[in-house]
Formats: sequence, C-alpha cells, structure tokens
Amino acid sequence: MADEKNELTAQLALARARLSDSFGGVRRDVDVPAKLRHSYGNNKLFWIAGAAIAGVVLAKLPARKKKVFVEKNSGQKIAREAAGTGILLLALKFAFSAFRPAITSFVAKKTADWIGNRPR
Repeated sequence: MADEKNELTAQLALARARLSDSFGGVRRDVDVPAKLRHSYGNNKLFWIAGAAIAGVVLAKLPARKKKVFVEKNSGQKIAREAAGTGILLLALKFAFSAFRPAITSFVAKKTADWIGNRPR
C-alpha cells in the first residue's frame, strides 16, 4: 500500500513537471510583444522601411467622397419646421417664467405635506 502511494505521488509529481514545462512553452508561444521586440531588434531596417512604405501608401490613397442626395424644396420644409419648433420653445419658456412662482410654491407645499405625513 505504501509503495502504491509513493508510486502515485511520483507519477503526480512527474505530471506536474510536464504540465509546467508545456505551460511555459505556451506562454512563450503566445507572448506577441516579446516576439515583436525580438523581431524589431534583429530587423530594424526592414521594420522602418515597412513603416515608411505603409505611411506613403496611406497618404497617397484618394479621399473618400461622400454622396449627398438633396431633395428639391427640402430646405424650405426644414426651415418651416425649425421656425415652428422655435416658436413653440419660446412660448414654453415664457409660460414657465410666468408660472415659476406658482410651480415653486406648489412643489414646496407638496414636499412639506409629504415630509409631515411620513410614518416614522
């Protein structure tokens, strides 16, 4: 029984060592920044030339042209809608300014009533 336990412990230790080694290999394979630093260190001229070529190509690409379709008389319709909205907002602003004292006293009264009637 003691031999079986020692044998299983040895097998477990061996499996852990293999897993640790394989995990280290995976970590090295996935470490992209380290690979890029190593590649840049070994091939600086190629990296700089590639960056310069990519910059020139991107700079020489033609600008994207956006197509805009405008309906006839749509400007007049939008102007009428904007004018109507402006008049409505002006009327609301005037009404709010006129009724502000009444609204303030109403809210204050309701708040005081609510605080006074609250169960403690």
